[in-house]
Amino acid sequence: REAGISPADTLQIATWNGAQALDLNDQLGHIARGKKADMIIFDTNPLDDVDGLMGKKIVIKGGKIYQD
Repeated sequence: REAGISPADTLQIATWNGAQALDLNDQLGHIARGKKADMIIFDTNPLDDVDGLMGKKIVIKGGKIYQD
């Protein structure tokens, strides 16, 4: 954000681009059938306010649900 990158581009860099850079885009990076279903569900829309990434969230990893 401080570099002028939009929240949408920041999330793409952290998900899709990261998976692609690690050559894991066949397993990770976005929601699709056959890919790992680990995800974070945010209380607020981080596209509206990237600070929402630091707020309440639900984490689903390995089929287990974690809440803060």
